[in-house]
Amino acid sequence: MAYLLEERETHISTCDETKTWKIETLQSKVVNKLKRVGIEPDRIVENENGNQYFYENIPYNQISFRAKTFGNRVMSDEHKQKLKDAREARLNK
Repeated sequence: MAYLLEERETHISTCDETKTWKIETLQSKVVNKLKRVGIEPDRIVENENGNQYFYENIPYNQISFRAKTFGNRVMSDEHKQKLKDAREARLNK
């Protein structure tokens, strides 16, 4: 029997002293994202409900949280013209 959706959790902690992350997860989506960036689990615990993955000593700079993007940037006509003039000046050198 697999874990229920509300039971699938990911715990992320960091150590300021060693500048590393520690991750424990039951979510395959998180496991796949980590695998894509080259992070492999240090330990996998198998049980009747599924696998629990443990990652330790992940370098601090290898994990980041990003702000949600809010669409295209809105520029004034004056700013667009300034960028256009600068681009033309560079090309005409």
